[in-house]
Amino acid sequence: TTINITDKEVTVESYIDKEIIVNGKCDLHLTSSTQPLSNSIVRINTEDSWLFMDNIKPSAVISTILQYVYVNDQLAVNKSNVRVAIYKHGTVIMPHAPSYKPLTVFAEQNFAGDSSKYALFSRYTSLGTFNNKIRSFKLKRGYMATLAATSDGTGYSRVYIADDGDLEISVLPMELD
Repeated sequence: TTINITDKEVTVESYIDKEIIVNGKCDLHLTSSTQPLSNSIVRINTEDSWLFMDNIKPSAVISTILQYVYVNDQLAVNKSNVRVAIYKHGTVIMPHAPSYKPLTVFAEQNFAGDSSKYALFSRYTSLGTFNNKIRSFKLKRGYMATLAATSDGTGYSRVYIADDGDLEISVLPMELD
């Protein structure tokens, strides 16, 4: 049996003999701590759909459950096409490859003008044409970014965390604008 999930958030204990397709901006929470997917698979089809194993550690998810998860018809592989991370007392599976760029900056306020995207786990000390030109930005849910007034990180800085949803800052503080 196929189940299509498009609601904002769905919480169930487990699935038995199902193909679960997750589309749109959706969170699927599986609460079973033993066997959340019995003879079932989950297909995550958008970058904004996340799969949560609320009571299973990431190491156990990687070794026993990830083999039943697909991203756009490709088997989910940690650090390849998904990011497996700690979430509260369990795990979240995000369909984000290491090349994913969660930060988009804009040269004008209110997300206007030229834009540029920035990747994960990188320290950018030279932004080329965007040096001292960032006036607004968008940060995808699940990520954080530190913006600083100087390229070495000293002086005024701010850490932005998009924990519950995408973060959109249409006007930066005067010290960073």
